[in-house]
Amino acid sequence: MKTSKEALATHLGWDYKDLADYNYQPGRFTSSVYTVGSDYYCCVKSGQSVPQPKSKNRDHFKWVEIADNYCNKYGFRIYKATP
Repeated sequence: MKTSKEALATHLGWDYKDLADYNYQPGRFTSSVYTVGSDYYCCVKSGQSVPQPKSKNRDHFKWVEIADNYCNKYGFRIYKATP
């Protein structure tokens, strides 16, 4: 597992190519945010911060880390936010 996109897809039980259809406002956050139903997900390498909007007037999320030991052992942290 080499990318955060692969880690999130693994957590969701999806193929990583399918995540492209769920990318929330590409380019407006410091890293990718994905919508699944009414939830928002992101995945970052350990030690990195969760995505922040590039514009001060954009959506801010309260991220909560989801425990995923498999992804954690590869150095990834998965977060979920609900509006």
